[in-house]
Amino acid sequence: MAQRLLSITLGTTSAKLAEIMQAGKKIQVFSAYDIPISEGLLDDGFILDVDSLAEELKGFISKYKIKTKKIAFSIASKRIASKEVIIPFVKEKQIQGLLNMNAADYFPVGNIEDYAINYSIIETVKNAENTQYRLNVIATPGELLDGYTALAKAMKCSVEIVDFAGNAILQILKTQAHSGEINAILQLGYENTVINIMNGNVQIMQRTVATGYNALISTVAEAVGLDEEDATAFLEDNDITRICSAYPDVKYVCDSLVSSIGRIFEFYNGRSADHPITGVMFIGDATDINGIGESLSEGLGIEAQEIYTLSNVQVKTKQITPEFATNFMANIGVVLAPMNLKYERKGEEEKAKEEGKLPWGLVVISVIAAVALGVTSTVLYHMAKTERDELKIKLDALSEIQSLEDQLSEAQAKNQVIQNFLASTKGPNDSLMRLITDLEKIMPSGMSIDTFSLADGSVTLSAGGHGKASVARFIEEIKALKYVESVTVDYVSEVNEGMDKYDVFNMTFSLLDVNEIEAAESNENSAEENSGEEANTDADNNVGGDE
Repeated sequence: MAQRLLSITLGTTSAKLAEIMQAGKKIQVFSAYDIPISEGLLDDGFILDVDSLAEELKGFISKYKIKTKKIAFSIASKRIASKEVIIPFVKEKQIQGLLNMNAADYFPVGNIEDYAINYSIIETVKNAENTQYRLNVIATPGELLDGYTALAKAMKCSVEIVDFAGNAILQILKTQAHSGEINAILQLGYENTVINIMNGNVQIMQRTVATGYNALISTVAEAVGLDEEDATAFLEDNDITRICSAYPDVKYVCDSLVSSIGRIFEFYNGRSADHPITGVMFIGDATDINGIGESLSEGLGIEAQEIYTLSNVQVKTKQITPEFATNFMANIGVVLAPMNLKYERKGEEEKAKEEGKLPWGLVVISVIAAVALGVTSTVLYHMAKTERDELKIKLDALSEIQSLEDQLSEAQAKNQVIQNFLASTKGPNDSLMRLITDLEKIMPSGMSIDTFSLADGSVTLSAGGHGKASVARFIEEIKALKYVESVTVDYVSEVNEGMDKYDVFNMTFSLLDVNEIEAAESNENSAEENSGEEANTDADNNVGGDE
């Protein structure tokens, strides 16, 4: 029988609550709330103060009149290790035992027994030689899971489901991707951005960028001088492209996010040139940013489409919209195919007993195998061990290559950020010092500049001099400067100052980037010198040939 659950996802400074129920293939959402969490209660998924957090959550549950006492947790933490693993095609009930046996190889930590090992099946891979499982295996610290068990107890609720947030989101994403296409689904979250590359409903790759909606909110707040709430409203009311053009710090964060996503696309397309990314969809908290879709489309070179509603999800209240529900994917997806994270802490005596005894089934199988195989088993064992050692060496080498590849990708990302920042510091305004120096040389005697302004490379000045010929000569000198263009003279008027006549005028012009001009001239000069050297060499060769 279907039951209503209170689905909870906890962040460091906020939490998401949703009342959900699975009804056949549909997931019904009865309510959904974003709530603040006091500082110091949570740290990267770890509950630091169980009782205080329980009291805060109970306060919100009472406020929103939530009656259910059955909880589903979806947990997000950088301390949860995730690894993609390929294993032989065995009976599903044997998978967990196989993973437990090899957990120390998958996750090289000294205390793997203090972690819960769980998995989800990504796909079954069939080829001409054999059939294998492709799994997503995670290792969750038992201490982390203990905190959630204690939290539910302090709230006087029962825990029905505990899932890895990444798995819960993946289950929802499977229903959104277009069959037969390679789609990138961007989850624009509050604290980070998750890039999911999907082949239909099969996840090919998942990467996380440590920049989320909060980074843009805090940058806007500092740049514009707003509090967090007003900064959020500012991003919703004003186009992000215009904000970036007015505030370089915001542009830096936005460009950094888009370029980081782009590098992951390049990395995937470089490895899978035959099956490139053809579509981009986005979802999550940052969809509230005005113009974010256009910004992503321009930066990535692929049209980015917002996911407005979740397939197979029914919103059963008028208090929230289907679009708002897209911000609660981890809460909603927790009921689809949860990993059911569990950790049973064993005492030292129990561990010692388990380590000191062999399962009876293994003993019987060992005796039968020893009788049947005899000496041959020893030979096969050594052959298998040798092959395993060789494969492990190759695997270690590949792991080092992957590590170097990740380091290279990270270094390229940092370099691109630096290059973007450097580029943002250059421009036509760099030509100002050159202009001031040249004005001192070309201004006729007796001429003076009354007003001078510079904005984004556009100069406006008012000046005056004795005689129209003097003014005309000055204007021509300005036009002759190689880093000046679009010279416009608004007026030239003659005024009397005592016995003298004085000609005043107003002009505007644009400054080009003198750095780029000088670089181009340097390249041209180098090309001319090389051409001259080649001509001289040819002439010398001709002279030698005549002799």
